[in-house]
Amino acid sequence: MDEVLRQLPADAVTAWASELRKKDRKREIAPLVHRAAASDGPAAAEAQELIRRFPSLQRQRKEPSP
Repeated sequence: MDEVLRQLPADAVTAWASELRKKDRKREIAPLVHRAAASDGPAAAEAQELIRRFPSLQRQRKEPSP
């Protein structure tokens, strides 16, 4: 999963913003945003920006890795 996140093209994570505005989708996407924020590459910076833009993501915990 982490390797896939590192290989995402620029703006891929940023595009998740529209889905994050939907409450039911936010619960599904939030763990991916946090995992992307902990990765390398463009995905990390974009995910960190989403966490800054959506304060509710700051309160959600990162899901533990399996």
